[in-house]
Amino acid sequence: MRQIALLLAILLAFVVTLPAAADGPVVYVVQSGDTLSGIAQRYQTSPDAIARLNNLFDQDSLQAGQKLTITQVSDGDTGSADNGAPTVGPRREAQPQPVHVVAPGETLSQIAEAYDTTVAELVRINKLSSAELINAGQRLFLPVVDEEASGPAALVSGKVVTYTVRRGDTLESIAFRYGLDARSLLAINDLPAGSTLWIGQRLSLPLGWRVKDAPTPALRKRIEVDVSDQHVYAYEGEHLVLSFVGSTGIATHPTRRGRFTIQTKLPNAVSTGLNLDMPYWLGIYYAGGTENGFHALPINRTTKVKLWSGLIGQPVSYGCIVLRDAEMKVLYDWAELGTVVDIHD
Repeated sequence: MRQIALLLAILLAFVVTLPAAADGPVVYVVQSGDTLSGIAQRYQTSPDAIARLNNLFDQDSLQAGQKLTITQVSDGDTGSADNGAPTVGPRREAQPQPVHVVAPGETLSQIAEAYDTTVAELVRINKLSSAELINAGQRLFLPVVDEEASGPAALVSGKVVTYTVRRGDTLESIAFRYGLDARSLLAINDLPAGSTLWIGQRLSLPLGWRVKDAPTPALRKRIEVDVSDQHVYAYEGEHLVLSFVGSTGIATHPTRRGRFTIQTKLPNAVSTGLNLDMPYWLGIYYAGGTENGFHALPINRTTKVKLWSGLIGQPVSYGCIVLRDAEMKVLYDWAELGTVVDIHD
Protein backbone atom coordinates (compact mmCIF):
# COMPACT_ATOMS: atom_id res chain seq x y z
CA MET A 1 0.00 0.00 0.00
CA ARG A 2 2.83 2.38 0.88
CA GLN A 3 4.49 1.59 -2.47
CA ILE A 4 1.27 2.44 -4.35
CA ALA A 5 0.92 5.75 -2.51
CA LEU A 6 4.55 6.60 -3.31
CA LEU A 7 4.00 5.74 -6.97
CA LEU A 8 0.90 7.96 -7.12
CA ALA A 9 2.82 10.85 -5.55
CA ILE A 10 5.60 10.50 -8.13
CA LEU A 11 3.09 10.43 -11.00
CA LEU A 12 1.28 13.49 -9.61
CA ALA A 13 4.54 15.42 -9.32
CA PHE A 14 5.35 14.56 -12.94
CA VAL A 15 1.94 15.68 -14.17
CA VAL A 16 1.96 19.08 -12.51
CA THR A 17 5.31 19.96 -14.08
CA LEU A 18 3.91 19.66 -17.59
CA PRO A 19 2.81 22.82 -19.43
CA ALA A 20 -0.71 23.82 -18.50
CA ALA A 21 -3.31 23.29 -21.22
CA ALA A 22 -5.55 26.08 -20.01
CA ASP A 23 -7.95 28.08 -22.14
CA GLY A 24 -6.30 31.38 -21.17
CA PRO A 25 -2.67 32.48 -21.16
CA VAL A 26 -0.07 30.99 -18.84
CA VAL A 27 3.06 32.62 -17.39
CA TYR A 28 6.34 30.80 -17.90
CA VAL A 29 9.57 31.67 -16.05
CA VAL A 30 12.58 31.27 -18.31
CA GLN A 31 15.15 28.76 -17.10
CA SER A 32 18.89 28.80 -17.85
CA GLY A 33 19.46 27.24 -21.28
CA ASP A 34 15.90 27.82 -22.51
CA THR A 35 15.32 28.86 -26.11
CA LEU A 36 12.18 30.43 -27.53
CA SER A 37 11.73 27.56 -29.97
CA GLY A 38 12.02 25.02 -27.17
CA ILE A 39 9.46 26.84 -25.03
CA ALA A 40 7.15 27.15 -28.04
CA GLN A 41 7.36 23.42 -28.67
CA ARG A 42 6.49 22.61 -25.06
CA TYR A 43 3.37 24.79 -25.19
CA GLN A 44 2.29 23.79 -28.71
CA THR A 45 2.68 27.31 -30.09
CA SER A 46 5.25 29.15 -32.22
CA PRO A 47 8.28 31.33 -31.37
CA ASP A 48 6.77 34.21 -33.37
CA ALA A 49 3.52 34.02 -31.39
CA ILE A 50 5.39 34.19 -28.06
CA ALA A 51 7.59 37.04 -29.34
CA ARG A 52 4.57 39.06 -30.49
CA LEU A 53 2.63 38.48 -27.29
CA ASN A 54 5.58 39.54 -25.11
CA ASN A 55 6.84 42.33 -27.37
CA LEU A 56 10.20 40.60 -27.89
CA PHE A 57 12.25 42.25 -30.60
CA ASP A 58 15.16 39.79 -30.31
CA GLN A 59 14.12 36.16 -29.98
CA ASP A 60 17.65 35.11 -28.97
CA SER A 61 17.93 37.39 -25.93
CA LEU A 62 16.06 35.41 -23.27
CA GLN A 63 17.29 35.72 -19.69
CA ALA A 64 16.91 33.29 -16.81
CA GLY A 65 14.08 34.45 -14.55
CA GLN A 66 12.31 36.36 -17.33
CA LYS A 67 8.52 35.88 -17.34
CA LEU A 68 6.75 35.10 -20.60
CA THR A 69 3.01 35.14 -21.20
CA ILE A 70 2.06 32.20 -23.42
CA THR A 71 -1.19 31.21 -25.08
CA GLN A 72 -1.47 27.81 -26.70
CA VAL A 73 -2.58 27.77 -30.31
CA SER A 74 -5.09 25.67 -32.15
CA ASP A 75 -5.93 25.32 -35.86
CA GLY A 76 -3.21 27.71 -36.92
CA ASP A 77 -4.13 30.61 -34.64
CA THR A 78 -1.19 32.69 -33.41
CA GLY A 79 -2.78 33.46 -30.07
CA SER A 80 -1.23 36.93 -30.14
CA ALA A 81 -4.12 39.35 -30.51
CA ASP A 82 -7.60 40.21 -29.41
CA ASN A 83 -10.38 39.94 -31.98
CA GLY A 84 -7.95 39.37 -34.82
CA ALA A 85 -5.55 42.22 -34.02
CA PRO A 86 -1.76 41.75 -33.47
CA THR A 87 0.90 42.97 -31.09
CA VAL A 88 1.86 46.11 -32.98
CA GLY A 89 -0.58 46.09 -35.86
CA PRO A 90 -3.47 44.09 -37.25
CA ARG A 91 -2.98 40.39 -37.77
CA ARG A 92 -2.70 39.13 -41.32
CA GLU A 93 -6.09 37.47 -41.16
CA ALA A 94 -7.76 40.79 -40.25
CA GLN A 95 -8.24 41.95 -43.84
CA PRO A 96 -10.99 44.32 -44.98
CA GLN A 97 -13.28 43.41 -47.88
CA PRO A 98 -10.97 42.94 -50.88
CA VAL A 99 -11.04 45.85 -53.32
CA HIS A 100 -9.73 46.29 -56.87
CA VAL A 101 -8.92 49.75 -58.28
CA VAL A 102 -9.78 49.86 -61.98
CA ALA A 103 -6.76 50.60 -64.18
CA PRO A 104 -7.05 52.57 -67.43
CA GLY A 105 -8.42 50.36 -70.20
CA GLU A 106 -9.52 47.51 -67.91
CA THR A 107 -12.84 45.83 -68.54
CA LEU A 108 -15.09 44.09 -66.07
CA SER A 109 -14.57 40.78 -67.83
CA GLN A 110 -10.78 41.10 -67.46
CA ILE A 111 -11.13 41.87 -63.76
CA ALA A 112 -13.54 38.96 -63.26
CA GLU A 113 -11.09 36.57 -64.96
CA ALA A 114 -8.15 37.85 -62.88
CA TYR A 115 -10.00 37.18 -59.61
CA ASP A 116 -11.59 33.89 -60.66
CA THR A 117 -15.13 35.24 -60.49
CA THR A 118 -17.84 36.29 -62.96
CA VAL A 119 -19.00 39.58 -64.44
CA ALA A 120 -22.46 38.94 -63.03
CA GLU A 121 -21.03 38.53 -59.52
CA LEU A 122 -19.07 41.79 -59.76
CA VAL A 123 -22.16 43.59 -61.04
CA ARG A 124 -24.20 42.21 -58.16
CA ILE A 125 -21.66 42.98 -55.40
CA ASN A 126 -21.04 46.52 -56.63
CA LYS A 127 -24.67 47.25 -57.63
CA LEU A 128 -23.57 48.32 -61.11
CA SER A 129 -26.21 49.47 -63.56
CA SER A 130 -24.20 48.13 -66.49
CA ALA A 131 -21.23 45.85 -66.96
CA GLU A 132 -19.82 48.33 -69.47
CA LEU A 133 -19.86 51.43 -67.23
CA ILE A 134 -16.69 51.32 -65.14
CA ASN A 135 -14.06 54.05 -64.93
CA ALA A 136 -10.31 54.21 -64.27
CA GLY A 137 -9.75 54.75 -60.56
CA GLN A 138 -13.12 53.24 -59.59
CA ARG A 139 -12.99 50.95 -56.57
CA LEU A 140 -14.73 47.59 -57.05
CA PHE A 141 -15.53 45.24 -54.19
CA LEU A 142 -14.50 41.64 -54.81
CA PRO A 143 -15.98 38.37 -53.58
CA VAL A 144 -14.57 37.32 -50.20
CA VAL A 145 -12.20 34.38 -50.65
CA ASP A 146 -12.54 31.42 -48.28
CA GLU A 147 -8.91 31.22 -47.10
CA GLU A 148 -9.36 27.74 -45.63
CA ALA A 149 -10.68 26.43 -48.93
CA SER A 150 -8.29 28.21 -51.28
CA GLY A 151 -5.25 28.76 -49.06
CA PRO A 152 -3.52 32.09 -48.43
CA ALA A 153 -1.45 31.85 -51.61
CA ALA A 154 -4.34 31.74 -54.11
CA LEU A 155 -2.52 33.11 -57.16
CA VAL A 156 -3.77 33.94 -60.62
CA SER A 157 -1.36 32.30 -63.06
CA GLY A 158 0.95 34.29 -65.32
CA LYS A 159 4.56 34.64 -66.45
CA VAL A 160 7.40 33.98 -63.98
CA VAL A 161 10.89 35.48 -64.36
CA THR A 162 13.98 35.29 -62.13
CA TYR A 163 15.38 38.34 -60.34
CA THR A 164 18.72 38.57 -58.49
CA VAL A 165 18.63 40.72 -55.34
CA ARG A 166 20.94 43.76 -55.39
CA ARG A 167 22.26 46.05 -52.66
CA GLY A 168 19.48 48.21 -51.20
CA ASP A 169 16.65 45.98 -52.44
CA THR A 170 13.72 45.21 -50.20
CA LEU A 171 10.78 42.93 -50.85
CA GLU A 172 8.52 45.97 -51.09
CA SER A 173 10.79 47.93 -53.45
CA ILE A 174 11.14 44.96 -55.82
CA ALA A 175 7.39 44.39 -55.77
CA PHE A 176 6.65 48.05 -56.50
CA ARG A 177 9.25 48.23 -59.32
CA TYR A 178 7.60 45.33 -61.16
CA GLY A 179 4.00 46.27 -60.46
CA LEU A 180 3.49 43.46 -57.93
CA ASP A 181 2.56 43.23 -54.25
CA ALA A 182 4.85 41.88 -51.56
CA ARG A 183 2.38 39.17 -50.53
CA SER A 184 2.53 37.61 -54.01
CA LEU A 185 6.34 37.55 -53.85
CA LEU A 186 6.21 35.85 -50.46
CA ALA A 187 3.72 33.28 -51.73
CA ILE A 188 5.45 32.24 -54.94
CA ASN A 189 8.91 32.14 -53.31
CA ASP A 190 7.62 30.22 -50.30
CA LEU A 191 9.05 32.85 -47.92
CA PRO A 192 7.75 33.48 -44.39
CA ALA A 193 6.48 36.90 -43.38
CA GLY A 194 9.25 39.29 -42.36
CA SER A 195 11.88 37.54 -44.52
CA THR A 196 15.18 39.38 -44.97
CA LEU A 197 16.71 39.40 -48.44
CA TRP A 198 20.42 39.01 -49.16
CA ILE A 199 22.54 40.22 -52.07
CA GLY A 200 22.65 37.56 -54.78
CA GLN A 201 19.43 35.86 -53.66
CA ARG A 202 17.35 34.70 -56.63
CA LEU A 203 13.63 35.42 -56.52
CA SER A 204 10.85 34.30 -58.81
CA LEU A 205 8.84 37.33 -59.93
CA PRO A 206 5.24 36.35 -60.68
CA LEU A 207 4.56 38.86 -63.47
CA GLY A 208 0.82 38.80 -64.04
CA TRP A 209 0.25 36.87 -60.81
CA ARG A 210 -1.30 38.20 -57.64
CA VAL A 211 -2.86 37.13 -54.37
CA LYS A 212 -6.57 37.49 -54.96
CA ASP A 213 -7.26 39.97 -52.15
CA ALA A 214 -3.99 41.92 -52.50
CA PRO A 215 -4.38 45.70 -52.91
CA THR A 216 -3.70 47.35 -56.24
CA PRO A 217 -1.82 50.69 -56.11
CA ALA A 218 -4.39 53.48 -56.03
CA LEU A 219 -4.22 55.79 -59.02
CA ARG A 220 -2.79 59.27 -58.52
CA LYS A 221 -2.65 59.20 -54.71
CA ARG A 222 0.65 59.16 -52.82
CA ILE A 223 1.76 59.74 -49.19
CA GLU A 224 5.24 60.99 -48.36
CA VAL A 225 6.77 60.67 -44.88
CA ASP A 226 9.81 62.86 -44.24
CA VAL A 227 11.47 61.30 -41.18
CA SER A 228 14.02 64.12 -40.81
CA ASP A 229 11.29 66.76 -40.64
CA GLN A 230 8.75 64.51 -38.84
CA HIS A 231 6.17 65.51 -41.45
CA VAL A 232 3.55 63.71 -43.54
CA TYR A 233 2.46 64.95 -46.97
CA ALA A 234 -0.37 63.61 -49.18
CA TYR A 235 -0.52 64.21 -52.94
CA GLU A 236 -3.06 63.67 -55.69
CA GLY A 237 -1.00 63.64 -58.86
CA GLU A 238 1.46 66.49 -58.37
CA HIS A 239 -0.86 68.50 -56.11
CA LEU A 240 -0.23 68.62 -52.35
CA VAL A 241 -3.59 68.08 -50.64
CA LEU A 242 -2.65 67.31 -47.00
CA SER A 243 0.29 68.35 -44.81
CA PHE A 244 0.57 67.23 -41.18
CA VAL A 245 3.22 67.12 -38.47
CA GLY A 246 3.73 63.52 -37.35
CA SER A 247 5.93 61.26 -35.24
CA THR A 248 7.92 58.25 -36.41
CA GLY A 249 9.83 55.48 -34.59
CA ILE A 250 12.42 55.99 -31.88
CA ALA A 251 16.10 55.20 -32.53
CA THR A 252 15.89 51.63 -31.24
CA HIS A 253 12.75 50.92 -33.30
CA PRO A 254 13.02 53.14 -36.37
CA THR A 255 10.39 53.52 -39.05
CA ARG A 256 11.55 51.61 -42.12
CA ARG A 257 12.57 53.71 -45.13
CA GLY A 258 11.38 52.70 -48.58
CA ARG A 259 8.37 52.63 -50.86
CA PHE A 260 5.30 50.72 -49.73
CA THR A 261 1.55 50.63 -50.29
CA ILE A 262 -1.35 50.73 -47.85
CA GLN A 263 -2.25 47.07 -47.38
CA THR A 264 -4.73 47.19 -44.49
CA LYS A 265 -7.28 49.79 -43.40
CA LEU A 266 -9.11 49.34 -40.10
CA PRO A 267 -11.06 51.76 -37.85
CA ASN A 268 -9.02 50.49 -34.90
CA ALA A 269 -6.09 48.13 -34.39
CA VAL A 270 -5.16 46.54 -31.07
CA SER A 271 -1.64 46.07 -29.72
CA THR A 272 -1.87 43.17 -27.27
CA GLY A 273 1.77 43.37 -26.24
CA LEU A 274 1.67 47.13 -25.62
CA ASN A 275 -1.96 47.06 -24.39
CA LEU A 276 -2.96 49.86 -26.77
CA ASP A 277 -5.83 50.79 -29.06
CA MET A 278 -4.61 52.45 -32.27
CA PRO A 279 -7.45 54.32 -34.04
CA TYR A 280 -7.63 54.90 -37.80
CA TRP A 281 -5.13 52.21 -38.72
CA LEU A 282 -3.44 52.24 -42.15
CA GLY A 283 -1.01 49.31 -42.35
CA ILE A 284 1.92 49.59 -44.76
CA TYR A 285 4.58 46.93 -44.06
CA TYR A 286 5.35 43.96 -41.84
CA ALA A 287 8.23 44.07 -39.35
CA GLY A 288 8.71 40.45 -38.42
CA GLY A 289 5.29 38.98 -37.72
CA THR A 290 3.57 42.28 -37.00
CA GLU A 291 2.52 45.23 -39.11
CA ASN A 292 3.61 48.86 -38.88
CA GLY A 293 1.56 51.72 -40.24
CA PHE A 294 -0.18 55.04 -39.59
CA HIS A 295 -2.49 55.58 -36.61
CA ALA A 296 -3.90 58.28 -34.33
CA LEU A 297 -2.73 58.83 -30.75
CA PRO A 298 -2.72 55.42 -29.01
CA ILE A 299 -4.95 54.77 -26.00
CA ASN A 300 -4.07 52.53 -23.04
CA ARG A 301 -6.73 49.83 -23.06
CA THR A 302 -6.80 49.54 -19.26
CA THR A 303 -6.61 53.14 -18.08
CA LYS A 304 -8.11 54.73 -21.25
CA VAL A 305 -5.34 57.34 -21.09
CA LYS A 306 -4.27 58.77 -24.46
CA LEU A 307 -0.49 58.71 -25.00
CA TRP A 308 1.99 61.06 -26.68
CA SER A 309 -0.46 63.95 -27.21
CA GLY A 310 2.24 66.52 -26.38
CA LEU A 311 5.02 64.77 -28.27
CA ILE A 312 3.84 64.85 -31.89
CA GLY A 313 6.64 66.20 -34.03
CA GLN A 314 9.38 64.05 -32.50
CA PRO A 315 10.11 60.30 -32.68
CA VAL A 316 7.95 58.47 -30.13
CA SER A 317 6.65 55.19 -31.59
CA TYR A 318 7.93 51.65 -32.06
CA GLY A 319 8.08 52.09 -35.84
CA CYS A 320 4.61 53.41 -36.71
CA ILE A 321 3.78 56.91 -37.96
CA VAL A 322 1.54 58.72 -35.46
CA LEU A 323 -0.65 61.76 -36.18
CA ARG A 324 -2.98 63.83 -34.02
CA ASP A 325 -6.49 62.37 -33.90
CA ALA A 326 -8.33 64.84 -36.15
CA GLU A 327 -5.56 64.88 -38.75
CA MET A 328 -5.23 61.09 -38.78
CA LYS A 329 -8.97 60.76 -39.41
CA VAL A 330 -8.63 63.08 -42.43
CA LEU A 331 -5.76 60.98 -43.79
CA TYR A 332 -7.64 57.74 -43.04
CA ASP A 333 -10.74 58.92 -44.92
CA TRP A 334 -8.66 60.16 -47.86
CA ALA A 335 -6.32 57.18 -48.29
CA GLU A 336 -7.22 54.04 -50.21
CA LEU A 337 -5.97 50.49 -50.12
CA GLY A 338 -2.99 50.43 -52.46
CA THR A 339 -2.06 54.11 -51.97
CA VAL A 340 1.71 54.49 -52.40
CA VAL A 341 3.70 55.49 -49.29
CA ASP A 342 7.24 56.87 -49.66
CA ILE A 343 9.28 57.04 -46.41
CA HIS A 344 12.66 58.79 -46.49
CA ASP A 345 15.03 60.96 -44.44
